[in-house]
Amino acid sequence: IVPIPEQAPPVAARWQAAGFATTAWAADILHQDATMLAHCQAQIQHHGLDALLLDYVGYPADAVANLRHNIPIPLLDLGDLALRATASLIVKNLATD
Repeated sequence: IVPIPEQAPPVAARWQAAGFATTAWAADILHQDATMLAHCQAQIQHHGLDALLLDYVGYPADAVANLRHNIPIPLLDLGDLALRATASLIVKNLATD
C-alpha cells in the first residue's frame, strides 16, 4: 500500500524485481473508513495476498495498529521495520565499543 496512486506502479515493479509477486495500490490509512477497509479486503481476496506492506515511512503507529487489527493477514510497516533495524544496529555498535 502506498499513499499516492502514482507511486503504485514503480513500487510494484521494484518489489517484483526483488523476486516478490506483488500488487500495489494507494490507500489513505489515516482515514480508515468502511470503503477503504472493504477495498483492502477485496484486494487481499482477489490476489490471494499473504501479507500487506506499507511502502511508506512515517505512518502514525495508531493508524498502522488499527489497520493491522482490521485485516486478516500480517501487515508490515516499512517505517517500523526501519526503526527496529536502526535501533538494533545502534545497540549492536554500542555493545562492541
